[in-house]
Amino acid sequence: MKSLPKKKFQETDINSQFQSAIQDLNLAPKIINFYSRYSELKNIENWIFNQNTRLISVLGTSGIGKTTLVKKFVDSNLQKFELIIWKSLKYPKSLPLLLNDLLQVCQEEVK
Repeated sequence: MKSLPKKKFQETDINSQFQSAIQDLNLAPKIINFYSRYSELKNIENWIFNQNTRLISVLGTSGIGKTTLVKKFVDSNLQKFELIIWKSLKYPKSLPLLLNDLLQVCQEEVK
């Protein structure tokens, strides 16, 4: 995910700047329940938007809500990114194939 500069945007600024935003969320899960993870959500928002963190790893045992937390962040901040592509690494492809898939999504949206 690419983060925006640290300035405050009004909704009209965001809409005009990212009318052609690329969002490929076909593989993203649907959020059914979100259980009081708002402090973690605020931490992620702070790291990305205030501290300009480029990479965040969300780690933990299976079933604790890592995917739900990240998807909730994405859903809440769609308009703040010009490119969002959700890929599962459960059955990972080779790096060249993954890069090819990512570039293909970008090229399809440009057409």
